Amino acid sequence: MLYYVLLIIRGGGLGRKPLYWPNTFFLSGLIGLAIAFYMGSGLGGLLVFPVASIVSLMRRVESRQKPIYAIDVSYAVLLPIMTYFLSSPIALAVLSLLTLVVIGIPRGGFGPAFKTIYSRAYPIGSSLGRASLVITAILLLIGVPLGDAVHMLFLGFIAVIMSSLCIPMLNPGILWFSMRHYGIAGFEIPALLFVSAILRAMYYIVGPLLIMVSLVLVFIAYIEVAVSYLSGERIKVF
Repeated sequence: MLYYVLLIIRGGGLGRKPLYWPNTFFLSGLIGLAIAFYMGSGLGGLLVFPVASIVSLMRRVESRQKPIYAIDVSYAVLLPIMTYFLSSPIALAVLSLLTLVVIGIPRGGFGPAFKTIYSRAYPIGSSLGRASLVITAILLLIGVPLGDAVHMLFLGFIAVIMSSLCIPMLNPGILWFSMRHYGIAGFEIPALLFVSAILRAMYYIVGPLLIMVSLVLVFIAYIEVAVSYLSGERIKVF
């Protein structure tokens, strides 16, 4: 949130330059969040803002700043509207699939820039996050309870992308912080969260034991993140 406020106010982030185009999704999500608070929406109504913020970040980090007006403008206009209808499984499924269309598939894959200790988690994390959008839509269409599908979207998409983009790449840059490593292999942190989301979504078929296993995987991911941050240090700029 702070990152976007600084970018928009200090960086002229509302201009027509392609670099600033992804901010359109953030602003649309912010309007959706205001609508959700005004209506007193449940958890589903609060999904639009974090999803829109992540879409904006993914479009920027994958160098897809240029607008695709037919798709992007429709998505930005529909986000606040969908906030009103997210108590409906169909509306949430549409949100998931439209989000996948807007972020698209990276052209040419991921280059060497994503092989550092900070960013090597992103290729696997962004791929798993995209898969989570499809899985969420499928769960909703086959009649899985809305709360379980919302949890899948929160953990499988939002948390997975944050664990592979915001935590290792964005936050250290804002905090002037340097980590010696991020996890053991780097990409296992978003993978753990993705598997946890899948298990949590399947508990109603197998039993509540899957919820416990899911929580254990999340706990392991949190420990790895904490250890990674403790391995680092602040960069002395002044």
